Amino acid sequence: MYLARGVHCLVGETMRLPTLIPQTLPWSAASVCVALLGALGCEAQEPVSLEVTVENISPETSIYAANAMRSEQPLDEPGVLGSDETWSCVVPARADLHLQVLAKLDGFDDVYVAAQPGGLPIGSGDGDLAEGRHSSALALWDAGDADQPKTSARPPHRAPISPFEFGVDAGSDGPTRASEAEALVDLSTRVLDDSTLEVRLHNRTSDDATVPTPIGEIELSAGVCLVMDPDAQVFAEGAPASAELLALASEGDPQPLLRELPRLSSSLSSVLWAQHDGDAALYDPGELASPGLEQFAEDGFVLTRLHELDFSPTVDAHGLAAPTNGWELAPGQRVRFELDAYPGDRLTLMSAYFAANDFIVGTSRPGIPLFDQGVPNIGEQEVFVQLVDVGTEVDEAPGIGPNQYARQPAPGGGWVEDARVEIVDHRAEPWAYPRASEIMRVSVALVEDDPS
Repeated sequence: MYLARGVHCLVGETMRLPTLIPQTLPWSAASVCVALLGALGCEAQEPVSLEVTVENISPETSIYAANAMRSEQPLDEPGVLGSDETWSCVVPARADLHLQVLAKLDGFDDVYVAAQPGGLPIGSGDGDLAEGRHSSALALWDAGDADQPKTSARPPHRAPISPFEFGVDAGSDGPTRASEAEALVDLSTRVLDDSTLEVRLHNRTSDDATVPTPIGEIELSAGVCLVMDPDAQVFAEGAPASAELLALASEGDPQPLLRELPRLSSSLSSVLWAQHDGDAALYDPGELASPGLEQFAEDGFVLTRLHELDFSPTVDAHGLAAPTNGWELAPGQRVRFELDAYPGDRLTLMSAYFAANDFIVGTSRPGIPLFDQGVPNIGEQEVFVQLVDVGTEVDEAPGIGPNQYARQPAPGGGWVEDARVEIVDHRAEPWAYPRASEIMRVSVALVEDDPS
């Protein structure tokens, strides 16, 4: 603590001179220092009280993986699954999750094949992944976009998603939509290891009359396979289709859907923050992680990192913001903390991202400027948030790996990785991650004076 932390001089901008008047000086010596500052044309400046809010904005349900389906052999036409051809994809999986497969039915404006909106179980019931045929779980769906204007300045009214049948009226004795889908394609899974599944989609149609297809030979395109929570959905019967689903069902383009996924639900740790007026950092891209950063990223442990910050010459103040009901920040929860700031101050913060083995989400270097040309920098600070791999543990499929926070047998588990801290791209290989702005929201506000 210091008697005067911010001073303003006639010869320059506001300066923070915390070593000028330490409180350990006798009062007479401190008075002399104040007099000297006055003679230099300097005056003490009051700090501005700011409230920082950090919110976990990740969704409550997860779609863990979204992969394009590809052929093992050259296709007659790239991206099209013709008669008697097979697509496959390999996805990370857990026995408690569901599988969803989508593909456009070519020759129809907006018809696609998929399982029921909640997908189909991929577990055996005893905690292991299951393999076998799942064709009976597939159905045909109408995305509700046929004959709609595509160039109107106003978004067109779209019909809701509904089951599709080949000219069969409801209540007739004709084939159901499920049996029609099963006649067109065959869906199967094969277990590759404890957390990996191979998904195969085979086009069963041909000119062979022994194959009972409703319309004869067909082609499919834009195949996508997803692994998701049982209560997650990419579409809902009776609801309008998303723009991403319409791109797949109407235009045969799976990329908009793939770009928007994965959609991971993840808890965060309590928020560690540091206030500084120079170049200070809670992590350094390109450098090896400290022991405190390693413990924080892997398990949310904060004591070692706090102790490291106690001895940092570039940090003026630091602390921990924890939710009132524990130290884990669930989706939808937020924490707040207050600080006294001067022009030139910056804020750096971070939280462990528990969907990964050793990731944090936090502010980029050199931190959030708390003032802009002398005025408090109020509002959301999205541009400063990023996802970071601290490089201490081998990465596993996000939200699925057995050595991640929620599933590891003990803290510090997992295979050691001696890599350097690096910023994570949204489409990092071999896994895809949400954007940092889809995980954490940081905002700054003025502390309102108590009217009492």
